[in-house]
Amino acid sequence: MSLIEGLSGLNAASEQLSVLGKNIANSATVGYKSSSVDFTNVLSSQLNSANSGLSTQTGGGVLASNVTQSFSQGAISNNTTPLNAAISGQGMFVLTDPVLGNTVYTRNGQFTQNSDGYLVNGSGFKVLDITGTAISLPISPHDTSPTSTQTYQVDTVAFTSSLSPYGTVTFGGLTYTNTDGTTLTATEVAAIFTGLSAGATKNAAISSGTFSGVLGDYTTSTGTVPDTYLGMTLSAATTAAAQPISVTHGSYGAQSCVSVSASGFLTGSDPIVETTTVGTDTGYLNSMSIDTDGKIIGSYSDGTTATLAQIGVARIPSNTGLRQVGNDTWMQTDKSGVPVIAAANTLGRGSITGSALEDSNVNQTTDMVALLAAQQAYQASAQVVKIEDQIYQTLIGMNG
Repeated sequence: MSLIEGLSGLNAASEQLSVLGKNIANSATVGYKSSSVDFTNVLSSQLNSANSGLSTQTGGGVLASNVTQSFSQGAISNNTTPLNAAISGQGMFVLTDPVLGNTVYTRNGQFTQNSDGYLVNGSGFKVLDITGTAISLPISPHDTSPTSTQTYQVDTVAFTSSLSPYGTVTFGGLTYTNTDGTTLTATEVAAIFTGLSAGATKNAAISSGTFSGVLGDYTTSTGTVPDTYLGMTLSAATTAAAQPISVTHGSYGAQSCVSVSASGFLTGSDPIVETTTVGTDTGYLNSMSIDTDGKIIGSYSDGTTATLAQIGVARIPSNTGLRQVGNDTWMQTDKSGVPVIAAANTLGRGSITGSALEDSNVNQTTDMVALLAAQQAYQASAQVVKIEDQIYQTLIGMNG
């Protein structure tokens, strides 16, 4: 019987060496869960039962009866990959195999966006949201914010005093010089520029002056007198004398305020120029991030944000009942119970950390010590087999 016991020891030690070797090899694998071997003594014979009536059982060897995985929490390591995710606490990410259609579960959150916009793992499995639907994300940089609009910026230019003879006004690149020698009122100055469109030029002398240059990307029209300027309330006298022009920019979004300067006004002051309506532009997707509830948040160039999707987390009734199927994934079985998908931080599910991954929970120190013990057990069992073989050879020689 010793030969059988020795061989069973070899098989058991070999199984333990295999499991420990796999643990050690995967000590750097994201989301990996370590395994251990359960051993059972095999009883094969009874002694003294005939003579004394007492039944004494003896061990007939050892059996590696089960390989158990530990689903203890691995350390969370931060990184700079925005769509990576790690679960702290209970639960697993849910994936679907696009080829076979199987639903699998994992703790490996090395997610990226594929060319079709789907959130996938390294094997191309699609990540599911809280409703069990594959997550499809907008493809940057062409996606626009769902809340952004396009409007033009409007500036107000107000002339508040008369322009002296030979005075000059430069308005958005277009210069008017009063060469006629006649003083122009604020109303007359404003009328010169009112109604001009982008790109307008006036080079010929008109009435009391001349133009040169090109008006910028603006359209001018009659405006409304502002009651404040740079946050200060204008006096009633200034407001009463003001002759405003509304300047509408030709490009969407916030623009630099229209440039207006002058010399020769009787008060010696420049015109009032202030942005009265800041334009907005379409916001384009700049980046994505994941919050603690698993929401994927898009940030746009116009400063807006939007929730694009929410990663689902499955609560498994019994993790140890799952069946490992490779690629850092598991499938449900009758022993695992039916996983239920919902949002992180609900009903006992853990929270999610974005731009982070869960490390392997392998304890290399413990496994290296166990590896030495398994090696010694293997060598000892091999020695038992060797000696038992020698005994059998001696017995065979005696019969010969």
